[in-house]
Amino acid sequence: MVAAFMLSSVAAPVAAYQTNLVTEYYNDAFPGGTNNHTYMYVPHDPTRAVSGGWIHANEDLNCLTYRYDNSGWSRSSSVFNAPSDNLVIWDSHSSKARGTYGDTLLMPVFYDFTGPSGEPVVVNTTVERRMFPLPVGQHTPVVVDDSGFLYIGAMTITGEEFIHLIVDSRQDDVLWHVWVVDPEGRFMGEANQADGDIWAIPFKPSGPGVYRVYLMVDISVGNTAIFDFYPQPVTPERIAFGEVVTGILPTGELVMREDTGSWIHQELVPTIRTYRIDSPEHAASVSYTFNYPEMFIGITQPTTLIFQSSDFLHWYGNGMRYGDGQTMPDNGNLYYRGSEHYVTVMGGDGVEYTLYHQVEDTELPLNQEFRLDNEFSSPATYAYELDLDEDSVLRVNASTPNYSVRMVGYYDDGYVVPLDIGYGPSLWLTSEEVLPAGKYVFVVDVDPFTKGSFIEFNLGPFVDDTQDDIARVGGFIVDTDSFNFYNLTFQLNNPDNVTVFFGMSVYDQFGTTITSATFTLANWFDGSSIIPHSTYDNEITYQDINGMSNDFAYVAITIASVANNTAGATNYYADYPVDCSIEVTNSMASVHEEIGSADARTTADSYNFSLSVLGAASEMYGLRVNTTPGMWYNVSVKTSDVSSFTAYAIFDYGDIGFTVPWSDLDDTYTGSVSDMSFQFGAISEDTFLSLLLTRALSDDGFLWIELTPIETHQLSSVGPLPSSGDLFSMLGGIALPAAGAGIVIVVVTVLYFKKFKK
Repeated sequence: MVAAFMLSSVAAPVAAYQTNLVTEYYNDAFPGGTNNHTYMYVPHDPTRAVSGGWIHANEDLNCLTYRYDNSGWSRSSSVFNAPSDNLVIWDSHSSKARGTYGDTLLMPVFYDFTGPSGEPVVVNTTVERRMFPLPVGQHTPVVVDDSGFLYIGAMTITGEEFIHLIVDSRQDDVLWHVWVVDPEGRFMGEANQADGDIWAIPFKPSGPGVYRVYLMVDISVGNTAIFDFYPQPVTPERIAFGEVVTGILPTGELVMREDTGSWIHQELVPTIRTYRIDSPEHAASVSYTFNYPEMFIGITQPTTLIFQSSDFLHWYGNGMRYGDGQTMPDNGNLYYRGSEHYVTVMGGDGVEYTLYHQVEDTELPLNQEFRLDNEFSSPATYAYELDLDEDSVLRVNASTPNYSVRMVGYYDDGYVVPLDIGYGPSLWLTSEEVLPAGKYVFVVDVDPFTKGSFIEFNLGPFVDDTQDDIARVGGFIVDTDSFNFYNLTFQLNNPDNVTVFFGMSVYDQFGTTITSATFTLANWFDGSSIIPHSTYDNEITYQDINGMSNDFAYVAITIASVANNTAGATNYYADYPVDCSIEVTNSMASVHEEIGSADARTTADSYNFSLSVLGAASEMYGLRVNTTPGMWYNVSVKTSDVSSFTAYAIFDYGDIGFTVPWSDLDDTYTGSVSDMSFQFGAISEDTFLSLLLTRALSDDGFLWIELTPIETHQLSSVGPLPSSGDLFSMLGGIALPAAGAGIVIVVVTVLYFKKFKK
């Protein structure tokens, strides 16, 4: 369906221009399955661009929603009475953080539909997408006629280095939100504004492709809002080392009309200037100062300073563009390393600014204290660079609380991690950070009038070995699997009379703490061999550690103190190299009585555990199952000589072990201990079920378990957003009204897979 009409009462930036809107509808009808239920699966898809969705109730529907979240799932119920069309946000996902060095996961959702009395139903769904082409270098008007609905611009980037996306709201009484996402689903920038504001989103494109520009509007008065989009390509001005750049933001929204001589307020595009800075070898900084006019009317175009790079931050989904922003900035410094960094100054009202680019090539002193003073009345800032070839562990201690320490790490995968670094008065009484191999900038702010104070950065590598000499901090990298339990054994190997106080922390590959402990080990040496100490062992084992990630883990070691334990001696050794070793063993067999396996990817499969009368009153069994992600499963359980049963499911999701506890699985439980069932939705290719039993021990028994996959539907694949050119092709051949003083609106509706039933 194609429609064209004129909106002649709207004043446009040019005499006449055209807005084009393509609306796609993807319809599905999902029938009930063999158990009279209709199941749907909606995973997070960072490349999917949708405006909204619908459930069309042609008959009464009961719906249970299983929304996977940080600790399992949350179940909710809803009713859709016929006949009705119900707005649904299909892409509403809960999140689970993975740690400092991993993007936050957006978790999938399962839906379970039945009729009011459990009868089968057909679920009719629609996914809607409202799109408009957004060519770079051109003005594009957009007419919004639905509050809260997403309108999506397709902006095709080819080789542009930098974009100023200018958004002009043409009316008051609206709240509006615009954000930009790159082809891989990474967040690039946003604007949250109100009424008839004009704002800009400056951003560095991540490469060629179709970028999504989302627009959501809350209309307070009337039911239509009009916007103008202008993606302006720019070539940033480069600032060399030692160069000073000065500028003025000349625009302002208090203007005098030439025809009347009256002062009026007029919405205008702010002045926007972007500069490029590069420092591929060393740390560097940009100093900035601002001079604001002393006007009684105040600032009509707020000054904004935005700092960006070509790198990304770990964030929801696939990450977001690395940057920092300040509104009405004063004076300060921006520190960075690497190429392709950008500083954007935006605003007006005659604000003056100055930028100064300089290198900061002082190396960070390691494993030695050094003095940092500030004899002046304002804070002082020191910047350092650090190159790490190995993953390492860091502890910072200082003799004063008057320091503030922060760092930014740059990594080969294109991500940047900024961190505030905590510290304490000693190596032992301080926090700990895992630092992957990369390039770093460390910045230390020193409070005014700080004198005679010292700071120390203690750093040691993680070794991919089972033995190392550690003087202060260090550790080991060990292979792990997200399903397994592990025993960790530490041993002191020094052939000396020493007592060593250790600190130990285990982190997964994303920097999340798994467990930590402190312990003391000691050796005596008789001149030819190590002999047992009278008080302390020289090895210790921590059992059944779980919750690991699916690749590797860090085991960080801190040497708090090394003492001479010869009779009568009280002296301590500084920087003594402690020879320690680690052994990591899989302890699944000791945790579980038996571990079985099954393959339920496409058909039902079962496993039977034989329970001996000579067993324990409380036992745990494990079943590792090949499953299909996005499939709903029924689990049938039959038992003998079992008085209670619980279970939990572990998935490998996003390379971490994700657990659904029995308190959630119990939502689907039916039956009794001897004959029961529960259900879950698989979200990984393998699922591990831990089965906890209480035994009566009156006879031999059994635990029989069967997993049956149930047909589970997914929404029609909407696919990536078409390019601007493809959208124009869909609009090709339309005869438009003659150009006049207004906006020509062309609407195309495309319907896919129309399959309504009943």
